[in-house]
Amino acid sequence: MCATYAQNIMVATSPSPNGVEGLAYWFVFSARDRKRLADYWDTLGHDIDTENFFASIEDLKGFPGNVYIIEQRIGDFVIIPPLGAHQVLPPPPSANAPLT
Repeated sequence: MCATYAQNIMVATSPSPNGVEGLAYWFVFSARDRKRLADYWDTLGHDIDTENFFASIEDLKGFPGNVYIIEQRIGDFVIIPPLGAHQVLPPPPSANAPLT
């Protein structure tokens, strides 16, 4: 789990087979919900700190708190606060450049 700000700007994408410009969906949890999310991940058989689990939409629907969804397109800048758990679903393949 990242304890600093996460930031990302989408600089390029590949169009989908139907010609739609690529995008990414960010699923973000409040830092205040970190403990609740860790407990929920544990019920799914995963550890929030190992970052080896990608929750399905059904898993996210079952979370007993808010899940914020950000749709990122070319030129969009996304910033996540410290300890804000998040996962990114890029449909179709896209090129994101994390700022380090």
